Amino acid sequence: EVKGPLGHIEYKGCGRLFVDKVEYKVDRMTMLAGGTGVAPCLQMIVAVLSNPADKTKIKFVFANKSEKDILLRYTLDRLQKENPGRFSVHYTISKAEDEGGWAGSGGS
Repeated sequence: EVKGPLGHIEYKGCGRLFVDKVEYKVDRMTMLAGGTGVAPCLQMIVAVLSNPADKTKIKFVFANKSEKDILLRYTLDRLQKENPGRFSVHYTISKAEDEGGWAGSGGS
């Protein structure tokens, strides 16, 4: 199921997720965000990763206009480095400033 800013999402820890008051038990999540939409995702990412008892795995796809527009990149990269196997981030941009220098995805 895909759920965005519409509706209410609550994370209770250790894979317990409530979407519009319906409980789901998950062992992995894929989160998608663009631009400033990183903020609510980062809250959940930190909540999961800061709890040693929570084994939930997270893949995060973060879209931006350009590489310089990627908010909180240092923080996301650090979380990925500190949590191998539990958290991964993939960046995608709509326009690369230097065609050969961008390692992530791109498109328009």
